[in-house]
Amino acid sequence: MPDLKTCLRGEYENRIFQESNVEKIFEVFASIYRDKAIYMNYCDLLRSICPFNYTTKSKEEIAEVAEKMKPNSVLRMFDLDGSGDISIEEYVFFLTMYYMRDFQISKYCKNDQIRKEDFITFYRKTQSRFNLNLMPQNILDSRSVKVDNGILQNEEKVIQVIFGDQATVPCKKIHDLKTKINYEIDYFKVRS
Repeated sequence: MPDLKTCLRGEYENRIFQESNVEKIFEVFASIYRDKAIYMNYCDLLRSICPFNYTTKSKEEIAEVAEKMKPNSVLRMFDLDGSGDISIEEYVFFLTMYYMRDFQISKYCKNDQIRKEDFITFYRKTQSRFNLNLMPQNILDSRSVKVDNGILQNEEKVIQVIFGDQATVPCKKIHDLKTKINYEIDYFKVRS
């Protein structure tokens, strides 16, 4: 059983994840402070989605698990700019993909293909449904979390990551991506 301070922090993080907007979740879990902005590392990303479970492992041991997973991880694709850190816009991309449901994806598939336009519609609906639209007024300390006008540019990068230069992709590609994301998160939950 972890010490009292760790348990209190874990309960706080669980409550933040369950009850807060995406900006607050990002603020609480991000651990990289650079250029008057905050970013998440790979471990922060996983911790933000995995509830505290009273593990006896230290924060350092949990970070080791995340680092061992990193080289082969599908989650690296969420680092759209290749910086090695996750910005808030990249975090929204991750959450949107994480919250997409297979049966909902299937609604947009025709002949086992999904068109770019249909995916964009579905992507935006998922963001709205789970309240993942970034709102600068929701940020408690706007000096530390920068939400710029590059959100649409990031959406274009998301589409580029998934579709490349193609107008359609097999629905199986989206389903496989979702399966890999869920597998990695489950793996982290078990190991941490």
